[in-house]
Amino acid sequence: MKCAAWVDSECLENCVSIEMFGQVFKVVALEKLINAKRTAGRPKDLMMLPELEAILEYQKLQEAATGEKGTDDDTESDTKS
Repeated sequence: MKCAAWVDSECLENCVSIEMFGQVFKVVALEKLINAKRTAGRPKDLMMLPELEAILEYQKLQEAATGEKGTDDDTESDTKS
């Protein structure tokens, strides 16, 4: 995986792997994104919180129903569709 020069270990610890278009990408975990947007406090960030929180709630309900961890866990199984 290629990373930007500014990416540090803390950033990578807060990422999850997803597969799209035959490639694996590291993206910030949804809970961390929500926290970052809340901390930033900008109107455009605060405006996104209800939608992001709804997605997170949906993911948690899906996990509870299936007994599986969603994409907020950086495991090999998350990269397989």
